[in-house]
Amino acid sequence: YQFSLCDVDGAQTISSKDFARSIVTNVAPQQVSQYAARIDKLPQNQERVTLRQFVSFHQLLNQLEDIDLAVRLRTSVGGELSRAAFHQLVGAVPEGDSPLVPAQVDALFDVFDKDGDGL
Repeated sequence: YQFSLCDVDGAQTISSKDFARSIVTNVAPQQVSQYAARIDKLPQNQERVTLRQFVSFHQLLNQLEDIDLAVRLRTSVGGELSRAAFHQLVGAVPEGDSPLVPAQVDALFDVFDKDGDGL
């Protein structure tokens, strides 16, 4: 349903900015305005997210504990969590339908990386 609200032309794709907006619906209500302000500052680009990629991302949220553990393990030993490293890490999570595409990783970092140094 959420995807179809953003897919105004019926092309089965949404903008990466609309994808970022959909992510924010998963945060605590008191944080929504903070993240929405970051999204509003994002440039509009040509990158698109397909329905399949959108669904895969939301299925990946079921593996959030595994992703959190992998992130904490990587950063606890001094490893940085760059966009490329995060993309690789998420692709290794069991039961993931497919790894995230760069537009999705960029949206996650653009919204949640407060200081620009990686998640």
